[in-house]
Amino acid sequence: MPCHRDSGRTATGMTQAFRLVGEHEANAVQGLISWTAPLAQSLLGREAGEPVPFQGVEAETVSIEP
Repeated sequence: MPCHRDSGRTATGMTQAFRLVGEHEANAVQGLISWTAPLAQSLLGREAGEPVPFQGVEAETVSIEP
């Protein structure tokens, strides 16, 4: 599966980068999130600048790269 990269920023200003990958490549410690994970599902279809609600916290999508 091709990789999809997202960077997000929380209300506290913390920025976190994720790579959405296939289920067998996932490794949360390395920031590799399975595209089927709830967080990944929250990120899919978003555009830079859009809010991303997840588990009661809202983050902002900073950047998206193919």
